[in-house]
Amino acid sequence: MTQRAVYVLLFLLCALCMRCHSQVVIELPADHFKAYDQIDVRIKNHTKNAITVCVEFGQLSFSSDGQSHGTPTPVYVERRTGTKWQVLLNGPYVGSSRQPVSLEAGKSSLFPFRLSDAGEMRLILKYSIGKDDQVCDVSKQRKTVRSRVFRIIKPSPTAPTPSATSQNHLSDPAA
Repeated sequence: MTQRAVYVLLFLLCALCMRCHSQVVIELPADHFKAYDQIDVRIKNHTKNAITVCVEFGQLSFSSDGQSHGTPTPVYVERRTGTKWQVLLNGPYVGSSRQPVSLEAGKSSLFPFRLSDAGEMRLILKYSIGKDDQVCDVSKQRKTVRSRVFRIIKPSPTAPTPSATSQNHLSDPAA
């Protein structure tokens, strides 16, 4: 076998391993969005078992006209600041009610929400394999999957914006 053939075989093997490893996927419909646009996030379970995610109920996100929308979500959002990622104050660590929600094997679920901050973002999902009523316990060890990086673009200066109290704010996750 030639050295080139070995490299091709190793590349294909690595690609197959990465596909098998990423059996829970966060799908985004685009690579960039305008601030306040609805972002339809789809969580896909390609495993052979159910998974359980912690869904934050009581979350609100705002459209450009200032209207609030209920947006239960199992993901939290990180924004790139320089070389670091910082958590935006939304998602499973902030809000009024966290509940475990199961997603059966081979199924997907849609979670729409909006962001007002601009910049490079990614979504983080923590989940457990199987049905797990304790998945929302922050001390519990869970699996983690990240979305690809996407960009939120600031709205034009003429677009109305919600009040300052409805803006996303950054939080230091280590605090």
